[in-house]
Amino acid sequence: MKKKLLLGCVIVISILSSACHTDRASNNTADFTQEPYSNQEETQEGDLAENASSPEKASGAEDQSPISPEGSSSGAAALKFDIKALKNLDADTELISSRYFKAGDVRSAISFSLTQDWRDSGRLTCDFLSQDNQYESFWNGLAQAAVDTKSGKMDYSIIPEFHDAAQEKGTCSITFYLNDAVPHITVDGDARLEGDYYSFQRSFSRPEVFTRYLSKADLYLYPTEDLWLLRNEIYAAHGRKFDSEVL
Repeated sequence: MKKKLLLGCVIVISILSSACHTDRASNNTADFTQEPYSNQEETQEGDLAENASSPEKASGAEDQSPISPEGSSSGAAALKFDIKALKNLDADTELISSRYFKAGDVRSAISFSLTQDWRDSGRLTCDFLSQDNQYESFWNGLAQAAVDTKSGKMDYSIIPEFHDAAQEKGTCSITFYLNDAVPHITVDGDARLEGDYYSFQRSFSRPEVFTRYLSKADLYLYPTEDLWLLRNEIYAAHGRKFDSEVL
């Protein structure tokens, strides 16, 4: 009797096992039959890509962003040719986004901004700044002047208006040397403001040294020679002269 029950259990298990294998085989067959559908999806994606790259099919694509003469449609190059004042000076957006410091006096600087009708106006506002003695991240405005740019003209006469009413107005000249090997801006005529001004970001190996203290982690991987140059770079920014050719 026990032998018959055991034999019956073996037969049932065999039947169930065979059914499972049959289901798996049918599932695999179904997966293979779905391949043409996946290929169809890839074809549709290819059609979308073709439509996106085709000027005729992607209507209005050319109107999404301004195009510069070089063909670029975004970034500094596009802004350079879209803003009249920058185009007149053949300048990129660094002129209105960066601060320019006076050679030998890193606490004196100038910055430029656009007028209200910024895109179509050739006028720039020039601000003369002085770093606060107590708060290094804060800058005081000394004077302000308007620069009415003209296409191809790089030198202008300006009349800075000092924020301190006790200060008398004085006529200055400002010249843009933005395409020189070392781009800079020169101001002449008023002893309070004159000097050569250089891009703050381009002039130093570590510009942040003038706005925050560097930690040991900042300096850990610097070779000794680089630390020597960095240390003397700070002295140079404050006007020290050097006899060493390397410095």
